[in-house]
Amino acid sequence: MNRFFIFSGALMLLSFAGRAQDATEEPRAGYSTEGYGNNIISVIPVAAQNEGYAAGITYERFLDPRARISLYVPLTINVQDEAWHYRSQYKTVTTGGLIGFKFYPTSSRGVVRYALGLSVGVYDLARTYSKGYSPVGPAYEDKRKEHYLRAGFLMNNSVNFTLSRKVSLGLDLHLGVGQNGDPDQDDTMPMLLALFRAGYRF
Repeated sequence: MNRFFIFSGALMLLSFAGRAQDATEEPRAGYSTEGYGNNIISVIPVAAQNEGYAAGITYERFLDPRARISLYVPLTINVQDEAWHYRSQYKTVTTGGLIGFKFYPTSSRGVVRYALGLSVGVYDLARTYSKGYSPVGPAYEDKRKEHYLRAGFLMNNSVNFTLSRKVSLGLDLHLGVGQNGDPDQDDTMPMLLALFRAGYRF
């Protein structure tokens, strides 16, 4: 949890720096916006979400001529093992992601850019329960698998770094509220996705 607060604080500081840079940067003589592609495909080597650490991929597509509005789709997977007892365990695989839009106030074409957005998140929690029994006679194991759906709306703040107009790095923080189908948790709960992404812009 401490790592999450450190990550969130760093993201907020970088977002302020990005907005300050956006407000003060003047177009340079002869500066061209050519060479910035309209697509970004990235990997997410590390992310934090409700169930813990995750990994995944993202796709971003710019929709307008100034590259200020984009369609944004991050997908993640998380695997969590829990044990209630040495004979009673369960494993949860959480897959899903967000689909939404980002808005770059001063265009995304630049070295450092800030963006904000709104997304809809949908996740499937596939939970496998495993319980061992050892009555009189041979031991056996009881397994069952259940699926739970989580969906909600999230706000996004991100700081984006474009290196050599092709290499794209970014930090994103998504916070919102969702409806939860997991019977072990509240029906309505906060939703979180904080991630670092590294990708190629073309």
